[in-house]
Amino acid sequence: EALKILNDNVLAPGTATGTEDPDVQAKVRSMSPSNFATWYTALVDTATKGLAPAHSGCSSDSEHGTTVTRWNGVITCVLKLLHLPANGQYVTTVDRVITGESEGESAVINTYDVNYLAGMPSTGLVQVIWPTFEKYRSRSLSANPFNPAANIYAGAKCWMKGSGGTLIGWHAGYGC
Repeated sequence: EALKILNDNVLAPGTATGTEDPDVQAKVRSMSPSNFATWYTALVDTATKGLAPAHSGCSSDSEHGTTVTRWNGVITCVLKLLHLPANGQYVTTVDRVITGESEGESAVINTYDVNYLAGMPSTGLVQVIWPTFEKYRSRSLSANPFNPAANIYAGAKCWMKGSGGTLIGWHAGYGC
């Protein structure tokens, strides 16, 4: 039921393209990007509060490294959850997506594209929108799209759905 709060405020019932509600669209368009980010983050926090994930073993803590490579431990864990090789080629692929989408900032919200204007911005390390996150997230990870492991998992799973189960070829800018 907690996720219904977000769905009712961001998505029109039965759609996957954003709200059809002109009042919500007007509210989104009237907000500054920073005010929108605060509103959306609070909405996500409210919707996911109290949803405890099963223990996956994936930490979402960053390590030492660049703004992107500091997430390699998280990436390796997610690759294992996806039953993919946790080797250099796959880690590098995800690093490239993170570089292009968020430059390694896990709390980033895209406030300039059509998804933002529809009230469902791309969020997190690999920039997934709420419907994509909800559809592809692992129930053993956080229900919050800003959680690094959960965000990477949902984005990777979405790409894999359309690419025959591999991450090879995944790139920034892929709209899933």
